[in-house]
Amino acid sequence: PKQLSIQKFQIDNGLSHNTVSCTLQDSYGFIWFGTSEGLNRFDGRHFKVFTHKTNDSNSLGNNCIYSLFESKNKELWIGTEAGLYIYDFVSEQFRRFDIKTEYGVNICTEVSKIIEDEQGRIWIGTIGQGIFIFNEKNNTLVQNSKYSSNVWALHKSPAGNMYTNADNGYIVEFNKAGNFSNIYAAPELSNNLRNSKITSIYYKDGILWYGLDIFGLVKLDLQSRKTEILKPDNNYSTSSIHSIHPYSDRELLIGTENGLFMFDVQN
Repeated sequence: PKQLSIQKFQIDNGLSHNTVSCTLQDSYGFIWFGTSEGLNRFDGRHFKVFTHKTNDSNSLGNNCIYSLFESKNKELWIGTEAGLYIYDFVSEQFRRFDIKTEYGVNICTEVSKIIEDEQGRIWIGTIGQGIFIFNEKNNTLVQNSKYSSNVWALHKSPAGNMYTNADNGYIVEFNKAGNFSNIYAAPELSNNLRNSKITSIYYKDGILWYGLDIFGLVKLDLQSRKTEILKPDNNYSTSSIHSIHPYSDRELLIGTENGLFMFDVQN
């Protein structure tokens, strides 16, 4: 079996909380950790913790961090339990993202995912308000909650298509123009699995791999539209999948409630 070199960091090492919801390595080399009690920046040796400070409008507005993203213009976007914040690397100050839609709606709930598309628009997945798309060129924000109000998973393919979860176990596809283009059902899955939460999505070579919150990894062939649930051939359970990340051309790392799994997509 493949041996991975793993180093553990926790509160004793300077991390603000042992519950880490998201990580990101920025263009400067820093590694950021979003935790239940603040934002942590790691320089390879030391942690610097950013938290909310009363009466300081330039501090982080909420300490519970769920998503991180670095934009092309080198700003760090922080999705929190209650809204979205942007960090300036030079001033080390935060500002709240307060742009509203044409109907006066602002992002005020949990921000679960942040992704930039091929046109430079930023897609913001939320729990309770659906998807928002921010176009920085004309400073507009558009909301789409038609397919699901709760966005747990959001992924961009190499071709620029966006994939997200919908209600009842469906996957929704948006084309690179940002328009709805397809919806994929999963009739092969039981009602119990179809009603479970899709927590993560990854695209590779015409296949969507997605994780469920109650059991298993699902393989969706976009051309044939067939789905297959994959179970480990050992005594371990891959229930409650939290993340799917590429490791090599044929391997995926699967982060679960019960540890980290290496998955070979070819066999």
